[in-house]
Amino acid sequence: MTQLPYYLRKARDGYRMGHGELEDGLISILTWPEGPYHNGITAENVAQRFGITREAMDDFAWSSQQKALKAIAEERFREQILALEVPDGKKSDPPVRDR
Repeated sequence: MTQLPYYLRKARDGYRMGHGELEDGLISILTWPEGPYHNGITAENVAQRFGITREAMDDFAWSSQQKALKAIAEERFREQILALEVPDGKKSDPPVRDR
């Protein structure tokens, strides 16, 4: 996400008079389309509205991670998990995380 561009809307055909304003591409994709909020703030608003506590969210996240680890150990996602080469910036062979 560090390589997202800045947008210069309506610049393709040129500006007759005045100037264009740069729009941060990162802010653009992280803003909820239904309101002027960033997605993180939107999540907090929804949690507050429905009475979801931080502890409940943490419990859900922990449970979800445990289920994922169990499913991976049981090879339920064998066809969906691919080997991934992770270069570390050195000239040695990158480590591979395989199924």
